[in-house]
Amino acid sequence: MRRGPPGDLAIYGDNAHINIVVRNLGQGRLSTIGGNQGPLVESGVRTTATAVLRPNFNIS
Repeated sequence: MRRGPPGDLAIYGDNAHINIVVRNLGQGRLSTIGGNQGPLVESGVRTTATAVLRPNFNIS
């Protein structure tokens, strides 16, 4: 996965899970942080992102 710099959004599965990319580790591995897998905010390394999106922070 070539995209995935810090701050990008990693999308998983049927778009029900979104994590924030902390670091792109290469070879399809992303270090992420997210909180929609359960009641806690968790960090980890994931390899199953179906898409990586860049938020538009330039909203006027």
